[in-house]
Amino acid sequence: MPDRIRKGPSVLLLCMMGIVACNVRFVQLTGAADPLWLAPLYVVTLAAPFLLRFREHVVYRSVWNLAIVLVFLRLVLHASSAELAFVLDDGLMLALLCQVHVLNNLRREQRPDLLFLNSYLIAVITGYITVDISFAFTFLVYAPLFIIGLQLQNLDPYHTGRHAAALRAAWRASLRRSALLVGVTLLAFFFFPRDFNRPALFASYFDFESEGSSYEVGFSPRLEFGEMDQQALQSDRLVMRIDVVDGEPASVPRFWRGATLSEPTRSGGWGPAESEPPASSVLRDPPWELRWQGLRLARSGGVEAWSSRAAAVTRVRVTRAGGPEQRLFLPRESFAVELDPIHTAGQLQVSADGTAAYSNPGELRYEVQLGREPRDPAPRAPSARELTPFTQQAISLYNQSARTLARELSGRLPEGAGAVEVASEFAAYLSSRYPYRVPGAEGAARTLDDFLGTDAGGHCELFASALATMLRSRGVPARVVSGYVLARPLPGERSLMIRVRDAHAWVEVYSGEQGGWFPVDPTPQQVLSGTSGGWLPGTIAALEERWATLTSFDARSRSRFLQALRSSPGALLRAAESHLEVLIALTLLLALLVQRARGARPGPPATVIAMGRAFDRAGLPLGPHETPREGLRRARASTVDSEQLEALTSAVRAHERDRYAGAGAGAAQGGS
Repeated sequence: MPDRIRKGPSVLLLCMMGIVACNVRFVQLTGAADPLWLAPLYVVTLAAPFLLRFREHVVYRSVWNLAIVLVFLRLVLHASSAELAFVLDDGLMLALLCQVHVLNNLRREQRPDLLFLNSYLIAVITGYITVDISFAFTFLVYAPLFIIGLQLQNLDPYHTGRHAAALRAAWRASLRRSALLVGVTLLAFFFFPRDFNRPALFASYFDFESEGSSYEVGFSPRLEFGEMDQQALQSDRLVMRIDVVDGEPASVPRFWRGATLSEPTRSGGWGPAESEPPASSVLRDPPWELRWQGLRLARSGGVEAWSSRAAAVTRVRVTRAGGPEQRLFLPRESFAVELDPIHTAGQLQVSADGTAAYSNPGELRYEVQLGREPRDPAPRAPSARELTPFTQQAISLYNQSARTLARELSGRLPEGAGAVEVASEFAAYLSSRYPYRVPGAEGAARTLDDFLGTDAGGHCELFASALATMLRSRGVPARVVSGYVLARPLPGERSLMIRVRDAHAWVEVYSGEQGGWFPVDPTPQQVLSGTSGGWLPGTIAALEERWATLTSFDARSRSRFLQALRSSPGALLRAAESHLEVLIALTLLLALLVQRARGARPGPPATVIAMGRAFDRAGLPLGPHETPREGLRRARASTVDSEQLEALTSAVRAHERDRYAGAGAGAAQGGS
């Protein structure tokens, strides 16, 4: 029969496979497990139609159950020996294991209720953890599969297994319900915006990408070079969104500082200073003035003075995602920072090195004014006591190679070379001599001595630590800075994204000629070249920008949206007046589409048309509420000749045969 579906995996099984695959993807997006651990689950999920053939075999069941028990014991041992934060990781992995087990061992007489319930819990829990755009796309696939699967498992197996009409009806109904649910969710999101100032449930345990993870790149307030057993993950989780309000995106500085590290360790790493420099020190950054007009920071001298002296002023609005750092990431060019008025419960902490933190548990919003002020010469040369904290270093075997290399390179410099010349020479040598490797990459250097003594290469922290150590060994004040580097904006882009993988470390050097601290980055610049060109990166960036706009929607955003909506009629009229030819073209195109849609509507069957023409030729057209049989009786009682009566009878019988045949097919499809 043409209405029967082809043999193969049932539609319900395909839906369940899609649901489990989405569950694996949800957990992958949270960063709770290494992709190498999740890869077998993807494979076993996609192989379900093949593996289900062996579910009745004793050997298959024995091997499968033994593997499940071993993995379960491994998770239990890990949960009992690791920190509490890893309990959720192991719980999600256990839930995934349950999903794959149910999918590949479900008997014909069993219902997959556990699979659907478990998948719903995984979707809800992972939805608390990540708001990445990839999660949204995965959920748009998951939602209709979930609803379609629920409907199919409650239908008669005869209908879902044999008749395509029942499957098509289930698909249509489920898609309508999915669209309705998504629409209701968006309406609820609009009328009840999310409160980003409130911490999420168990927020401290939901952050899988927090500092201390041995396999994930991210911001860290200190540098420690430990052994890494596996390559670090380059996470795409959004850290900050920078919206350019005034000025050009190209003028936004690339380096956004989070912490300055001026205390070297014997292992070659760096940490924050134990105490801040005295207030009178010329090495101190221009101090912040805390102004309680809202939460506002301004450089000494006031915002107006700095604005008038700055060569160009750029104003940006920063939205920093919630996380363990709770820092205001700021470039050195910042001269005024104002927190959003919604922030009232946190505590603002300002350091002498120009970094700031605000103890906000969730999302943080602030506006920054940027400008490059002409540097004036230092009023006096720093004393030896003031320079000492930034020239000290721990003498150990771990930094011996750096000190030796600095001594060799100093022979190339002219006598009496200043800090700027020394720093430029050392940085150029490091960036051209040593290759960049992601943290934990196979064969990459693990310590500062390995980095400088071999060609293995290393990550940005090794480059920065090497340069700072080399400079200090030659008496040049230097410190390491950790934060984020901003990729170069695409043409026309005014919303700039900073992700976890954009974490970076560089060096700041003090020079009286430069009027203070200036940044030097020894990491090879091709690594920091920014986004690649092409339509695909641009499309992805545009989608991520729109998604970031949606996820940052709150009461203020709703107010701005309603205001724009009220002013949209006037804006449309002005646009129509200035682009009249575009309006005419769109109107003609709309009329053409309407005409084609009307022409594409299905007309009456051919037998109905033939029957109507037969009655018209006989001079007895059918009335608006007259049935064909009633019209035929009226024709027999009239004076029509026998030939016309026979034509009318044949036309009516053909129409009835076509009608009864269609009704019979519908009954067979819907109720057999």
